[in-house]
Amino acid sequence: LDVTRRPIIVSNESLIEIDDVSARLHCEAVLDGLDRFKVNKTVECTQFFPPAKIIRLKKDSTAISALAKKVHLAEELLSMPPSSKLLLKTLEYEGALTQKDLANKTLLPDRTVRLALSHLLKKGYVKKKVSIRDARQKIYEISKIE
Repeated sequence: LDVTRRPIIVSNESLIEIDDVSARLHCEAVLDGLDRFKVNKTVECTQFFPPAKIIRLKKDSTAISALAKKVHLAEELLSMPPSSKLLLKTLEYEGALTQKDLANKTLLPDRTVRLALSHLLKKGYVKKKVSIRDARQKIYEISKIE
């Protein structure tokens, strides 16, 4: 799930049409994360009848707080500098790395890596540990976001 993607909200009377759909192999539309439909050239969407039932959650619900955290995280990720995003993705894919390893893997200058790491540490996205092999060396890893 990509938290930086935002849904498009339209009125009930809207007709959404996507034209000129093309792909090398075949193209499918996925509805509600379950149903797959083959798409040839055009996709049209309208309001379904009967309308969906909406469940209102209590204000102190854990589901609401989880959604609020996700939205807050997405907003922070959008405003984050590109170098910080790159380091975060690199740590996500590669696991814990030293500052030197991060500079080598991302091909960013050492100064940029230091600045991005300090930004990520300050925001709490990354945590710093001391290396077991060399006490002078620090290892950076993604911290768990509750």
